Amino acid sequence: MKNTYRILILLLLLSASPLNAQFIRGYGIKAGYTNATQAFDYKTGAVFSNMLDVTGYNFAAYAELIDFPFISAVAQIEFTRRGTGLEFVITGPNGPEPLGTLKVYSKLDYISVPVMAKMRVPLLIGQLYFLAGPRFDHYLGFRNTYEAPAGYVTTEPIIFFNYDKFKKNIFGYSAGMGFETSSLLPVGVLVEFRINRDLQDSYSSETVKIRNDAWDIWVGIKL
Repeated sequence: MKNTYRILILLLLLSASPLNAQFIRGYGIKAGYTNATQAFDYKTGAVFSNMLDVTGYNFAAYAELIDFPFISAVAQIEFTRRGTGLEFVITGPNGPEPLGTLKVYSKLDYISVPVMAKMRVPLLIGQLYFLAGPRFDHYLGFRNTYEAPAGYVTTEPIIFFNYDKFKKNIFGYSAGMGFETSSLLPVGVLVEFRINRDLQDSYSSETVKIRNDAWDIWVGIKL
């Protein structure tokens, strides 16, 4: 976590430096929607068909650095959601008749720091751009939520994996594309699609390996 704070402080210092005209092309904030799931790689080859995606919202601050023709770099610090869910069929206490389905979602929170190369393609009213680069994730914690049929009550929390065993720090990569324009408002506006893949297992044992997987849609302003 200390490394994350150091990166943020460095970005702020650079933005205030007299060198920012040569080094920083711009900076801004973003908000986004994320759709996340997890890959459970069982050594036995078991596959579960009742896995569910988890959705959530992201928030980020970023700086665009190193202003070369058509190429720059984006350093971003973001709060993001990861996780997965499972769907169970609920039966009555006196028989096998199904009462409905219970959905259990495990929602994991991360501070993420992607540093991506950005290739810009000029257009008439803005620019199309492509992003790709490494990403550092710091795990903050998790919580479980439930969607159950009306009247269903459980006295015990349903936990299908103990996420306290997840690694605190992992590396991955992000890639995507977007569109940016300064023709519509006094500030630049952008919309962006991005995928996020892990390069390390967040958990590994003799029976299973787990990695995060997500895609994002971002909107933002550039100053």
